[in-house]
Amino acid sequence: MHALAVAVLSQCEPAITVFKVDDISPLAVGTSMNMDDGGLNLGGVWWMSPLPASPAVSFTLEPGDDNGIPGNDLPEYFISFAGQYENSSSFPKLMQVPNSAAGSWTWSNTLSGWAIMTYYAILGAKDHEYSDCPYGTCRSVQDFVWLNSTMGYIKPVSPLFDDDVFWIVKENHSHPDPDRWLRVTQRTGEPYEDANLIYTLVRVVSPYGHRTPYFDDWLAFAANGGVEGDYTFKTLRTTRTWATNNYCQRVCQSLVPGGFGLNAVVCCPLCAIFG
Repeated sequence: MHALAVAVLSQCEPAITVFKVDDISPLAVGTSMNMDDGGLNLGGVWWMSPLPASPAVSFTLEPGDDNGIPGNDLPEYFISFAGQYENSSSFPKLMQVPNSAAGSWTWSNTLSGWAIMTYYAILGAKDHEYSDCPYGTCRSVQDFVWLNSTMGYIKPVSPLFDDDVFWIVKENHSHPDPDRWLRVTQRTGEPYEDANLIYTLVRVVSPYGHRTPYFDDWLAFAANGGVEGDYTFKTLRTTRTWATNNYCQRVCQSLVPGGFGLNAVVCCPLCAIFG
């Protein structure tokens, strides 16, 4: 019995990695080896930033949401398209992204960051099954429909969004920059000119693992506090990401307080049984 317990605990791993804002080692960097590249330049790691799109772009809000808050008002920061796969080499095409995979999304290391991660852990464990994806096993994917190489539509994965809401990722045609895209929210039947520019998606890590010039903007943003009300001593010092694709471990370690030491004792035997 003792040997079995030791074996179970030896296979246990932390579900969450907490790391400093200037550290990129825990991130899943999109490369030519772990994602399709059929005319879309989405490698590396991207920041959902409050940086302005450009002086030439006019939207209802620039950038911000319905409350006028600059950028993404949720404490989520980096995303990666690592593991994405496409159904065609030509446009239009469907692209599917396992953006819940380990290292593919980051949140602030705060109560609100924990709450969002816990919500998605429970949602993924309840509503999705493991499946074989071209670049590994994945559980949930987000669908992008790309009309061409500069504009795609995204269907939100969370049921909190209304059915008539969809997201757009597009190039800024007035000021093209391969490392800077616009993320717009629009409703069915709404003129594009009335859509809201929610944030500017900027590449902070290249597909080769190097920091881009926008990484300095990210560090300045973090030093200034990150998302309003989601910081410690006015400075965003650490962020968090998933370290495992095991949803049982994600849910259990998110809900059991006390750090990984207690998590391992409680969650690893439970997940060994219920998986």
